[in-house]
This record gives sequence, C-alpha cells and structure tokens, in this order.
Amino acid sequence: MRRRSDAGPVLLDVLTNPEKVAVPDKPTVGRGVGLRLAKVKEIPAGPRRLSGAD
Repeated sequence: MRRRSDAGPVLLDVLTNPEKVAVPDKPTVGRGVGLRLAKVKEIPAGPRRLSGAD
C-alpha cells in the first residue's frame, strides 16, 4: 500500500478469513487484561436483560 501525503478519509476493500483468529504478534499482560475487560462487558447484566422484559 502506498502512503498518501494528504490525511483525508480513505476507503479500503480488504478480504479476510473469518475462521482465522486474530492474535497479536507479541501478547502482553496489558493486552490480556484489555481483552478480558472487553469480554466481561459483552456479558448481559442478568436474566432481565436476556428476557427482554423492561
């Protein structure tokens, strides 16, 4: 990919393999903690939220 001198918006068409897990080249404790926090935020806040009753 060539680098452009202007800092405007850019559109990329990228092909990816959805079955391949993205793993950082050098995992660190900080990245592990960040991943754990992100996964905890994905968990619903209890059965009320799962049933959809408000």
